Amino acid sequence: MMPLGVELSSQKNTYELHMTKLADRVIYAMYKVDVEQDQKIKEFKLIDIRHDIDPYTNSTREEVEKIRIFLNEQIDTGYFSEERIAYEIHNLCCEKLEKYIQPKNLMLVLDELLQGSEAARIVRHQTGYGFGYVLAAHSKSTEKK
Repeated sequence: MMPLGVELSSQKNTYELHMTKLADRVIYAMYKVDVEQDQKIKEFKLIDIRHDIDPYTNSTREEVEKIRIFLNEQIDTGYFSEERIAYEIHNLCCEKLEKYIQPKNLMLVLDELLQGSEAARIVRHQTGYGFGYVLAAHSKSTEKK
């Protein structure tokens, strides 16, 4: 808090920062301590009522929703009638949504689609390149007997 070149021992004031955490807020208080008079004077008080907000939660939720909508559209157009690997699906999402998609968000949506209704459900198969995803209805009709 002191400017460069100031000898701290010659200063008559020091500063204390107090932080109080409550369930719904955090209170920051800065006090100037007068060494000669042994007094504390409040310089400022800041109450942060939104300290628990994760700035990334909304963007993650929005991204997951965009992926969900996009993949449901792809199911309707028949994209998953052929087996697709996760890398291929990820590249398509990045290209069509015109931004980099976090793989963990894509996996969340793919996991939801694995549990989905029969018409919109996909299944996962082990392939030579990892997992492949295909529409469940199409998977049954092409199974080897």
